[in-house]
Amino acid sequence: MPETSSALGTRGNTLPPAIAFAQTLARSRVSLLLFLIAATALAFSAAMPQFISQANLINLLRQSSVLAIVGCGTTFVIVAGEIDLSVGSLVAFVAVLTAWLSDRSVSIENILVLGLLAGILAGTINSILVLVLGVPSFLATLGTQAIVRGAAMTLSLQPLPLRNISFIKFFGWSPAGAPMPVVIAVLLSILSILMFTRARFGIRTRAVGSNEGAARLAGLATKRQKYAVLVLGSVMAAIAGIVLAGRTNYGMSQAGTGLELDAIAATLLGGGRLGGGVGSVLGTLLAAILLTIIFTGIATLGLSGSFQDIAKGLLVGVAIFLMRAPG
Repeated sequence: MPETSSALGTRGNTLPPAIAFAQTLARSRVSLLLFLIAATALAFSAAMPQFISQANLINLLRQSSVLAIVGCGTTFVIVAGEIDLSVGSLVAFVAVLTAWLSDRSVSIENILVLGLLAGILAGTINSILVLVLGVPSFLATLGTQAIVRGAAMTLSLQPLPLRNISFIKFFGWSPAGAPMPVVIAVLLSILSILMFTRARFGIRTRAVGSNEGAARLAGLATKRQKYAVLVLGSVMAAIAGIVLAGRTNYGMSQAGTGLELDAIAATLLGGGRLGGGVGSVLGTLLAAILLTIIFTGIATLGLSGSFQDIAKGLLVGVAIFLMRAPG
């Protein structure tokens, strides 16, 4: 009799297949994101059969390259317990700077160096405001956001075309069929994953974000670590600006508007948490691809940009709900 009761109890606690499947996905952020990527792509292909063609899939990866690169840096910043709202403006500034320098016959090597220096300078300014003056990173980078965007507009209010032929040819190169922006994004993503999961830099970043006081007592130079993380986030944004200029062959001061919010959304969808200590570079990259598919699909259907914001908000809400679902 007890055996019968036990069997009945087990059957009574069995979840419907759909709910059980959702909870299984929820236990793995990567599995969930892969499922959402496939489901979203198939949904758009039902309305547009060409959506999942090889050419369009490569184009989607190409378009996601800038968000993926920025997202790598944003993951480290959020895991460290900070936030950077200036990265979108920095992408625009470096893209405009790249085009502006190319119009003055500056070599591609010097363009790259000056772009990276702009990222280091922006990260250093953010670090001084946050770590020395004690301004919350949300407010500090909000101010930097406006300054950097203004600097981009000062260089040019109109789109600036790239003039450096070598630069244009380099970003037009597609080794093994992969566009150069995708190649750069993949290489930086692999490096970021290794830094986050294998290197001391990633371990220290998680330690600072999890409990800064305990990390300090353990002998970790927390301010130095946060400085390095904030600079890393800005350098990644600067690289993304160079990639954006190479991808579009233009520098536009209005580019990257809202990109910082997309990067934050991708980081949270990928497993990050505001407050620090938790995150996944791989998860951020998959979330960046998912967001790009949604944005591109909505634009291709001819819907207004407001639908992109609605879809992004719903996606974040659904992902959080699934992650909190009981196991």
